[in-house]
This record gives sequence, C-alpha cells and structure tokens, in this order.
Amino acid sequence: MDNNKLKIIETKRNTITIIPRKLGGSEKVLDIGGGGEGIISKIYKDKVIAIDNRLDELLEVSETASLKMVMDATELSFIDNQFDRATAFFSLMYMSDDQTREALLEIHRVLKPNGILEIWDAEMPSVNDVAEEVFIVQLEIISEDVEIATGYGVSLKEEDRSLDYYEEVLMKSGFDVAKIMSDKGIIYIEAYK
Repeated sequence: MDNNKLKIIETKRNTITIIPRKLGGSEKVLDIGGGGEGIISKIYKDKVIAIDNRLDELLEVSETASLKMVMDATELSFIDNQFDRATAFFSLMYMSDDQTREALLEIHRVLKPNGILEIWDAEMPSVNDVAEEVFIVQLEIISEDVEIATGYGVSLKEEDRSLDYYEEVLMKSGFDVAKIMSDKGIIYIEAYK
C-alpha cells in the first residue's frame, strides 16, 4: 500500500475525563489492551492487571505498579469468575469483528457475577461505507494525576463501530448494558455480567 495515497479519517481532538471509581481492597481490574500509554494502569495503579498481545506495547507503560502480561484477549489465561471489573480503553477498535466478539465472550467468562465492563472507544464507519481506509481518533485524557494527549489509528473494519454495534455484540456475549452513550463520536459503555 502506498502511504502517499492512504485515505484517512481523523477526528478533532476530544477530551475524555475519567473519574476513578472507588475500588475495594481486594478488587482487581483486568485492562484489555493495556499497553501503550497505560491509561487504566496510571489511574488504578496496583489494582490493574494489564494485558496486551504485544510486549513492546506493555513495555511502553511507565506505570510500574500494575501487573503487565502478554496475552491475547480472545484466549484469556484466567479461570472463570476472577475479576470484579474489566476495562477496554480504545482497544476493541484494534480487533477485527470476530476478535471483538471472542474477546467479549472471554471477558464475560472471567468476570465475577455482577462484574462490570467499561469500554471507551470511537464510533467508526464501515470500510464499505466510506472512501477512507484508516481512522484516527485524537484524544486529551484527563484524570486525577493523568493528563495525556494521544491518538489511536486503525484500519476501518467490515462492520461499523456504532453504539448499536457495541450494544448488539455485548448482549450476544451475555452482558447487560447499563449505560451506553456517545459524545462527539467517543463511546462510553458500562455493561454487567
């Protein structure tokens, strides 16, 4: 592919403010795709088990209090009902449609009954619906001690990544969607096992 001819959709910079939840003493957060900036690790520190299928991404995480593991979200190496909470911070956008479905089934499996999954992602059109091939979302992320400007870019997928898409795949994975919203194309979802 000739990069000079690559057609890109790039969003304007959006601000996301994350208000940390109070976590119980033994509560652990499974962060799916927790490499790179390691936003969830920076917020919840030693409460996080961050997984990513790329070691280089995990090595970029400057927050050292979290446990980091190379692992594929579609084949989690944890036994059932282990986590109170799971997060996917702009990581599902990197997965194919099949991988997203498989990862959500695995997340559901490892969450305890009534466990919560939080998803932050971007609404993206299908590659079949636009002339562009790549999608880049620009973000300013703010939380207590965290302020990071970053961007995430991916090839567009066969299916659009809309609120309806996420609600459908979550429900088919066994989740109850409690909160689903989009602001300027940024998605936030809370779903329970």
